[in-house]
Amino acid sequence: VPVLMNLMPAFLYALFISEIMGIGINMTGKVRYGLLSMLFVCIFGNLDAFVQLYQNISSAIIEACLPEESAFNIDWFKSTRVINGTINEFPYFSFLWGDLHPHLISLPFSALILFFALNLLKENISAISPFLRFYLFTALSLGSLIAINSWDYPIYLIVIILSVFIKSISEGMRSLTKSPILSSNTLFSCVKNFSLIVLPIVLLSLILWLPFLMNFHQARELK
Repeated sequence: VPVLMNLMPAFLYALFISEIMGIGINMTGKVRYGLLSMLFVCIFGNLDAFVQLYQNISSAIIEACLPEESAFNIDWFKSTRVINGTINEFPYFSFLWGDLHPHLISLPFSALILFFALNLLKENISAISPFLRFYLFTALSLGSLIAINSWDYPIYLIVIILSVFIKSISEGMRSLTKSPILSSNTLFSCVKNFSLIVLPIVLLSLILWLPFLMNFHQARELK
């Protein structure tokens, strides 16, 4: 068990890095932008470490001495408290800290849902008919957040709904270029496309995780 506990953060981090890089590549079509996406999301964080490094070296220069080893020491925990009275964790810190909290475990699954949302925006709605390719995997990933970190479920459900809404509207606007008159058929087509994607995903995300929902018991009672 201790070995698995130590390996799990590295495994989740590898999944998260590959997914964020994949999102960057799919958005731009260029590997270098995928690498940049991975660096900014998975490593750089809020850039407080660079601010600390600059302040340390500047202080050493002002004091007219060469930067000592201490000038390059970074208070990595301080980077998560950049706003007084709040916690500002970022992915690199969370994986470096290594505690398998729900917000850490959910990161690869959250990125996977973003990947599905991006795929939805890029694909033709009428072409997303294979059940296993889209509905099942999106619903399975979305529903997993109920069990992993339930706070994330409504947030990423909204992300999926917005992506479907934007895609439905864009396809409706594309049909208006052929016929500039907004007809009832166009509105019906937008509503139908939206409903036929959102409703199955929402229902499946709950049905697939129904065993968990039926057997889950709180460890503590809320007061």
